[in-house]
Amino acid sequence: MMNYVYRDLRLGNFVADGEKLMAILDLERVGWSDPMEDLGWLCARGARLAMPDREAGGIGTRESLYDGYKDVAGHDVDDRRVRFWEIAAAI
Repeated sequence: MMNYVYRDLRLGNFVADGEKLMAILDLERVGWSDPMEDLGWLCARGARLAMPDREAGGIGTRESLYDGYKDVAGHDVDDRRVRFWEIAAAI
């Protein structure tokens, strides 16, 4: 399945006001790809800043991220594909 993806999802690239997402920045890498790529970028060690134990972008657990994704997208996250993209983001 291919979708429109961001390809650089991390805290430094979006603006929030409290719990509300206000803007997504730095759009030069956007394109068609596997939707699990964005989750892989968010879970990559480099996106965790100084919080390596919080696998979801340095702000939460991988399980919470996956649960939230499922609630919004309506389907499960493929952990193997996310981990592939997590490695690719690190490279």
